[in-house]
Parts: sequence; C-alpha cells; structure tokens
Amino acid sequence: MEFPVRCFTCGGVIGHLYEKYKALLKEKNADETFESLGVDRYCCGNHHLSKCC
Repeated sequence: MEFPVRCFTCGGVIGHLYEKYKALLKEKNADETFESLGVDRYCCGNHHLSKCC
C-alpha cells in the first residue's frame, strides 16, 4: 500500500511529508517529529505512524 496523498479523515495534504518524516524519525521521537513538520491533527499523525513504524 502506498502512502496516501490526503488524510482520509480531514482531507489535509500529507503525502509530501512522508519521506521527511522517515528521515527525522531516526533523530527524534514521533512527537518532536510531528511538531517540526507541522502535523497538528491526530488523524494525519496516525497515517504516518501506521505506515512507518
């Protein structure tokens, strides 16, 4: 399954953040990574967590 371009719940664009998320996750924990990427909503964060980890 490919990473979605938009969040299924809120419709926010999140597809461009996936590669940056994987790179930052090696240096920081998930909360700090979401904060630095500007991901504020739980629904958008869940897409990243369920695909990457």
